[in-house]
Amino acid sequence: MYKSRFLVPFLLFSAWVLLLLVSISLPIIKPIYILEVDAKVSPSVQTSIATSIRFGVWGMCLGFYRFGPDGASWDDAGSCTPPRLGYTVDDAILQLTGQKDLAKIALKALMGILILHPIACGLVFLSLLASLVTTWHPVRALNVISLIAVILSAVAATIVFVIDIVLIPIARQKVEEATKNALTVALGNGAWMTLGAVAALWLGVIGASVIACGCFGCGKRRGRRAKKNQYGGAEKLHSLDNGSSATATEMSPRQSEGHKQQGNKVSRRATIAGPQNIILGGKTVIASGAIIRGDLRRTGTGSAVVISLGRYCLISEQCIMRPPYKTYRGNFNYYPMKIGDHVHIGAGTVVEAATIGNHVEIGKNCGKFTIIKDCAKIDDNSIVPPNTVIPALARFGGSPAQFIEELPESTMENVEIHTKGYYSRFQPQEPAGH
Repeated sequence: MYKSRFLVPFLLFSAWVLLLLVSISLPIIKPIYILEVDAKVSPSVQTSIATSIRFGVWGMCLGFYRFGPDGASWDDAGSCTPPRLGYTVDDAILQLTGQKDLAKIALKALMGILILHPIACGLVFLSLLASLVTTWHPVRALNVISLIAVILSAVAATIVFVIDIVLIPIARQKVEEATKNALTVALGNGAWMTLGAVAALWLGVIGASVIACGCFGCGKRRGRRAKKNQYGGAEKLHSLDNGSSATATEMSPRQSEGHKQQGNKVSRRATIAGPQNIILGGKTVIASGAIIRGDLRRTGTGSAVVISLGRYCLISEQCIMRPPYKTYRGNFNYYPMKIGDHVHIGAGTVVEAATIGNHVEIGKNCGKFTIIKDCAKIDDNSIVPPNTVIPALARFGGSPAQFIEELPESTMENVEIHTKGYYSRFQPQEPAGH
């Protein structure tokens, strides 16, 4: 649902652009106008006298139609009023059309329309800002405020469009009656652009409503910044099935949302113990049947982090991860395990390494590890003896694992491409019955 968060801002931005163009309109943007008044002239009559007036928010332009082989084209011949909000039609200009009463009839219907277009555009811009804030800080209160702003802007734009299609036909009727059908009034393209903005806004209202109510997993509150890397991804965790007395712990809603915000993908068939002691750097994949033992923690004071994984870590099926330990006087002392970025751990592998660097590939069914440097690779079915240090850019394999060859300098880029591709394709498996 991460990409869907930007749908509402996109709709609002589209509506704002349309209303902005209409609000500027003629004479600043001459192709966009709200209303056109035309004198009925035969196409066979070629004249340079103004036979048409187009009205925009900031003024009007006088012009005439040129008829040619490619059809009619409108030419204003540079006869436009200076841009300003609120204008009157000079008697000298009206004399060109022979109808001095034109302004009094048309402007009564136009003045309300002209001022509402910039107001609606401003409301949409404010709702766009509110939507962007909730996109990056999805708090429920902000989601509700954003929804209210979107509704207000949608209502304002709808009122503008209704005025366009209701009052302008009234003005058309009055003009045609006053001029005995010598003049006609037509809607401009600005009205249809406003209709497009209205459609986008009401779609935005639907999207903002979904986010505000938290439907379909959208818009739910995330954890605080200090906790947003903490593991909390599985909506349902299952008890351990390896004979241990430890049991998996349920995630709190805040932990779960903090995990999802980081883009982690966790199968519901994965078993997580001690999630409060596990940190995921983001975009981590935990496949079906994987077991992560965050509950194996040294007693007493000190850091509560047992297992820390970087970004784009891929934990395959049936993989077991638990912190390394040492025995002293019959007691187990566990030590934190840190795993870097872009690490792929194969299926069925048991991981008890103290440290695993960045861009590391560990094959299937491998044994216990200790320290693995950056850009290293362990072949499938390899057993690495305890206290072994795997150097950077080295490939190990066998049982016991031994050095095989040096890896190329491009290993880092290749592993990064592999982990990102695996992450984008991975879909968590649902348990039976779901």
